[in-house]
Amino acid sequence: MDAREAGRLIVKKLTIKPPYGVKVTAKINGTTPWWTTDPEGPAFEAARGALKAGFGKETAMVRRGRHHRLRAAVRRSPQGRALHPDGRVPNPNTQAHSENESLHLGDWVKAMRSTIHLYDALARLPRG
Repeated sequence: MDAREAGRLIVKKLTIKPPYGVKVTAKINGTTPWWTTDPEGPAFEAARGALKAGFGKETAMVRRGRHHRLRAAVRRSPQGRALHPDGRVPNPNTQAHSENESLHLGDWVKAMRSTIHLYDALARLPRG
């Protein structure tokens, strides 16, 4: 979906009939187009290795739509939980971005371990 059109529809939804007599003012300050990348190269190899070190399982790259531009989603097999090198583990059971969002603490600890391994691996990559 075009980001400008999505923004227009969100503003329309928020401002047409807000509940309880609330006055809502909204505007879009800017948009970012979608993008995709080939998940190959040293940084992606570092991410896969870090996730394997943290979770003890091989990883598989999956294509996912996200609202954050610079995140590559990685899924751990066979459970299918989506993992991010920044430590978030948004599997479907977490209810991500809802009022009852949750995260299994064991997954969070493994994700933090993965993050430490990722930063270490990225720091060791040749610069240039």
